[in-house]
Amino acid sequence: MTARSRDQHSLHQEWKQLDPIFIMGRQRTGTSIMWRTLRAANFLGFNEGHLWFDLVEAFAPFRDPGYKSLFRQKIFTLGAKRNRVLEKYFALMMDRFHRDLLPPELVRWVDKSPGVDAVRVAPMLAELFPKADFIFMKRNAITTVDSTINYISRQEDLAAFRRTCKSWVRVMKTWRKLRHLLAGRYIEVEQEEVARRPEHIGQKVADFLQVPEYADSFGGVFASRRENSAFPDREPGDYVYPVPWNDEQRSILVELCEEEMKAWGYPLDFENPGGIDQAQASPEIQQEPMDMARYYRWVACVTEGERAVRCEEELARLRSGRVMRALNWGETVLRRLGLQ
Repeated sequence: MTARSRDQHSLHQEWKQLDPIFIMGRQRTGTSIMWRTLRAANFLGFNEGHLWFDLVEAFAPFRDPGYKSLFRQKIFTLGAKRNRVLEKYFALMMDRFHRDLLPPELVRWVDKSPGVDAVRVAPMLAELFPKADFIFMKRNAITTVDSTINYISRQEDLAAFRRTCKSWVRVMKTWRKLRHLLAGRYIEVEQEEVARRPEHIGQKVADFLQVPEYADSFGGVFASRRENSAFPDREPGDYVYPVPWNDEQRSILVELCEEEMKAWGYPLDFENPGGIDQAQASPEIQQEPMDMARYYRWVACVTEGERAVRCEEELARLRSGRVMRALNWGETVLRRLGLQ
């Protein structure tokens, strides 16, 4: 065995052990409380890692089966075999970055990045990290949208309301479209269930991550009095409540979200917007299942319209940034003074 082959073997063996945990879902669905809960087992992470997903997505065109027939691979640095090696180096670099900068007691690193971008590349992450696990957080569209617009202080902004509805649909529909590619490596967690049965969800998460000894600790965090950045005065279990919307807001949500809510089994009830009714759900996408070959082509060919939507959302986020920064600063000051 040559020195080079030994190095490649070592690379492969190290890469096969990579085991991060990715927490996904729409913003305001419980991704943050899940992230905090996992700290009990020294599964640690930075706040959010959205940057990684733009970098991961760049590998998609070279995974497209058409790449081999459309390009003379030998003239490119990223030939078929070299591309696989590069992906392993990239995954190991991500792992090293987290392990070098997070506390030394780290057992597994966690990435919590809500939004559609992380969901879109989840199957790629599953290939990049052979032992990665995925936790998808979900919540009724009504309370998700209400929490979002309250958090960004844009209750009367119908454009922000409409964007939030569309964003919820994109995240939930994309996950339904792709989750079969992660079979055996993910769980779905309802925020309504976290609030209603914290001990049960703590056990479910601990069993999935193969740390049953932390079930009580996880359940305890779920049940604790914790920060609610959208509604600081609400009790931890108060996630089902009448929303104070006008007729136009209700009409917008029905127009944009009703079909996807029905697919999941969420009640379209503005007075009691609870969790999923499994008997009413039909969550499977009505189309030919996507295999990995079609998936890579799909990722590589994200439509210009979708990119335009993403740009619009980024601009909206920048416009609301000053308000959100002021709110976050205010919360920090109040916590330091012991007033929150």
